[in-house]
Amino acid sequence: MTLHLLGLDGARREVAWDRAAFPYLTSVSWTTGGAVLQVMSRDQRRAQVLDLDPATGTTSVAWEQDDPVWVDVVGGVPARLPDGRLVTTGEREGG
Repeated sequence: MTLHLLGLDGARREVAWDRAAFPYLTSVSWTTGGAVLQVMSRDQRRAQVLDLDPATGTTSVAWEQDDPVWVDVVGGVPARLPDGRLVTTGEREGG
């Protein structure tokens, strides 16, 4: 799967992340606080939240989660608040 950004000028920029380790794109959120993607491993035991630079299509890891059984995908997150803080969900210490 290839994800592209389409600029107002019609230019396309490919969004880059480690597709070999994280082949599933589970969500995309674009708010005034910033753009984030969530990607997941094939076994669905690892997930990364990636900040997206819309000018270049590059990404950087903002948060990672792993679970020995399963990482849940929750609708509406991840996202950035208007002030840029990351909002996501995850299991920690059994809850």
